[in-house]
Amino acid sequence: MGLLDENTKNEIKKLFEEIKDEVKLIFVSKENCEYCPNISELVDELGSLSSMIKVEKYDINNKEIVNKYKIDRAPVIIVDGKNKGLVRFFGIPSGHEFGPFLMTIIDASRGESKELPNELIEQIKKIDKPLRMLVFITPSCPYCPHSVRIAHIMAIYNKNIFGDAVEAIEFNEWANKYSVRGVPKTVINDKISFEGAYPPDMVLKNIYDKLGEL
Repeated sequence: MGLLDENTKNEIKKLFEEIKDEVKLIFVSKENCEYCPNISELVDELGSLSSMIKVEKYDINNKEIVNKYKIDRAPVIIVDGKNKGLVRFFGIPSGHEFGPFLMTIIDASRGESKELPNELIEQIKKIDKPLRMLVFITPSCPYCPHSVRIAHIMAIYNKNIFGDAVEAIEFNEWANKYSVRGVPKTVINDKISFEGAYPPDMVLKNIYDKLGEL
């Protein structure tokens, strides 16, 4: 029996009709990984629900893939479509994160998102410095998907941006490095950090206010 029941699969199939072009789900695993079997099964099930989704699987020891997608930890799912920057999910997209993850797949297939106004999209496109946006989350947090979506959408529009969702429980040491005590917590280039689900205009203001320091 799979992770998704038949009703859920049928709902996702209908949602995936919005996929425009091919998108890859690239799963990179590691040894002694508690959640890797579940993540592997999940990407397989998602891949079976649309002919436009291609699933690839690698081990973190694969240097070519690690270098290409600039991977420093695993497990991770890379969503690779028409997005210009890197869209990644470290851990398993479950709980409140699952639905928004599906929307990220659709957005990546299109290279655009309908969730942000044009004026904010233009601001995102103008960012000319490399930004790594780490968004620490937990599956039970109802506010976390909002912050993850902002990071992922920004990476879809700008080649300089890494939009990284990080499941804080799975990556406990990583979360401790940034003193994550509440989620969502966003850390940008180790220079900017804020806790809570900020609206996208405030996220961009925080970035532009300190762009010279990043």
